[in-house]
Amino acid sequence: MYPINEAERIEDLFTINSLNYEVLKGDKAGISSIRVNNQYRIEFTVTDN
Repeated sequence: MYPINEAERIEDLFTINSLNYEVLKGDKAGISSIRVNNQYRIEFTVTDN
């Protein structure tokens, strides 16, 4: 998870192709996700710290 911790802006996650980072839409609007494999993804909400 090192690249995620090092991201200074949410836009930085889009540049890491292996994460398959995406912002979800529809009933999951406001939730972000990264793909684990074709079947699973990790969903999370981005907050400011």
